[in-house]
Amino acid sequence: MKCPVHPRREVVGYCAECGTVGCDSCIKEANKKKLCLRCYRKAEREWSQARQKKAVRKRHQKQRLVVRYADGRILKGTSYTIDMDSRGFYVDPRDSATDGSQPVFVRFADLKAVFFVRDFEGKCSDKEQHQEWLPEGHEVTVKFKDNEVIEGYALKTYDDRAPRFHLIPKEPGNNISVLVERENIARLALGGSLEPESTGPSPEEADQPTQAVSKEETLGDFYFHTKNYFAALGEYEKALQRDPNSARLKKKVLVTTFNVGVHYVKVKDYKQALEYFEEVLKHEPENRDALRKAEKLRRILQAESKQEAKA
Repeated sequence: MKCPVHPRREVVGYCAECGTVGCDSCIKEANKKKLCLRCYRKAEREWSQARQKKAVRKRHQKQRLVVRYADGRILKGTSYTIDMDSRGFYVDPRDSATDGSQPVFVRFADLKAVFFVRDFEGKCSDKEQHQEWLPEGHEVTVKFKDNEVIEGYALKTYDDRAPRFHLIPKEPGNNISVLVERENIARLALGGSLEPESTGPSPEEADQPTQAVSKEETLGDFYFHTKNYFAALGEYEKALQRDPNSARLKKKVLVTTFNVGVHYVKVKDYKQALEYFEEVLKHEPENRDALRKAEKLRRILQAESKQEAKA
């Protein structure tokens, strides 16, 4: 039998996928299967995608999760990624490798929060590397319906319309990040701690006018949400001059100062970046993120100085 594409050549086989016959130029062998050129190209694309996915999984380790349901149940396991815009995500239970447990689909609607942890038992090791989460949003305090309170910083600009958001805990520890499900929040405060709950103002307080947010602070919030941190810092500093005792404004100034420092790191102006991180440390000497950034920048600047001296 002659090849339909190359009439002078004999047929050597047929495609295992579509059944097309062909000569040795038209039939390729892959994974012990004979395929026509069309099916071979299709299979090659699929193999390439599979290799890419495998490479991505090698680069990104599975994240350790403690899933806490609204009804009190707890699931510990791992996942490569969580799509916050989907209905939920799959978790490989912690002991699935030994007992053969199948992945569990977790619905966001059933959750209180998802805790991204360093260790399931809370035994943190400085030698083990973990993904760093650099917060860009305001300070946030969350009180859940079960009365648990977590203080931290929003990972991104806080959006009160989003059904869930990432919160980076203020205190360093086993929790790297917390994915908070809004439906299970009892109270939330931006820029500081929750005020004590009360049944209403006292007679003396009722006669006092409510303290309004200043024009400068409002404008600063607008600039911060649009990531114009330089303009935001200027407005917050003006507002702080008007109200120098405001803990909320002091915190906003520090968070924005930190973000300006991050901007200078991105454009590789390390000397300027260090000045902003050191400004944060003047007011918050124990700020873990600022300490880490400042220490790294000092090493970079020292290395650059040595290179310049050699030149």
